Amino acid sequence: MNVQNDASPGTFYSAMSNVDIEIGDGTGPNRIDNQIPGTVRRRMFHGDFVQYVIDSALGPLIVRRPPTNLLDEGAAVTISFSPEHCVLLEA
Repeated sequence: MNVQNDASPGTFYSAMSNVDIEIGDGTGPNRIDNQIPGTVRRRMFHGDFVQYVIDSALGPLIVRRPPTNLLDEGAAVTISFSPEHCVLLEA
């Protein structure tokens, strides 16, 4: 299999599970590292969780959360993640 790598040498990516991303309502102060503003593009109910598509400066992110504190489509949000949930990958 031939896989094309479009990253420059020395490029790294971070990966994390979509259940380890927190969503805030976008109104609180920046109290922790790794916070990114975004907008809820889509909200989908999947029984015991809600899946959100969040538009951010990183691109679209898929986030799964329990069906509590629902956020409306179009809502401004802040997404955050703890460093211990990130995996660093070299391109």
